[in-house]
Parts: sequence; structure tokens; C-alpha cells
Amino acid sequence: MRSPRNTARVIAAIDAAMVAGPAADDERLPHAVLAELFTALEECRHAWFVLYDRTLPPASELRLAAQRHREAVDGLAATGTAALLSGLGNDDPLDADALKHLWTGTVSALMGWWIAHPDQSARDMSTRCVRLLRAVRGS
Repeated sequence: MRSPRNTARVIAAIDAAMVAGPAADDERLPHAVLAELFTALEECRHAWFVLYDRTLPPASELRLAAQRHREAVDGLAATGTAALLSGLGNDDPLDADALKHLWTGTVSALMGWWIAHPDQSARDMSTRCVRLLRAVRGS
């Protein structure tokens, strides 16, 4: 992959937030994951989109590596969103799957916004996401 170190950094950042951050069923976990991602990708913001690059040649080592990393990210997202819902008393697997898709789409949208605003540091984005997640929760 053009930058396997960067895509591995994405997985390591998410994993670190989930292991060392708030409990999996804690509402602060989404912010912890975002903060780790922004910090890990501050110098290589586009690495997030390498995971989803549809222009990689089919069956190439690049595409297979991206797919492996994407599956790892999706697995972590599934674990985190299911735990978050479970902590709220919701063990519906379809809700967990829907929330995983909502979460990964939200993260990609935030990464796209961040790339379009290069003046925003990882710390700026982390602080912004606290406000945005608070607004979404309505508190």
C-alpha cells in the first residue's frame, strides 16, 4: 500500500482509544476514538481515504491490503458501537449494525472536512468534535 504505516496507524489509534480510553459502553468513547484518529493522522490526513480507494487495481496487493485494514477498522467500529448500545440497554444487532454504518460515515465526513480545512489541527478537530457530538446528543 502506498502508505501501510499510515493505515496501520489508523487501526492502532482506534485500538488504543478503545483499550486505554473510556469503557466501551461510555458515551465518551466516540470522542476518544476521534481524538486518537486526528492525532495519529495529523501529518497524513489523506491516509484515512486510502482505506476506501476504489481506484486501486482489483486483486492487487494494494487493494487486498486496503481491504484488510478496512475490515479491521470496521471490526473495531462494530465492537465499539455494539458496546455503546449495550451500555444503554440496547442489544439489538440490527441497531448495532446501523450505528456502525452511521459512525463510519460520520468519521469519513469529518475526515473529509478536516482535509478541506488544513488550518485545523488535530487538537482543534478534537475540540470541535466534542461540541458537535454534544449537539447531536442534544445536551
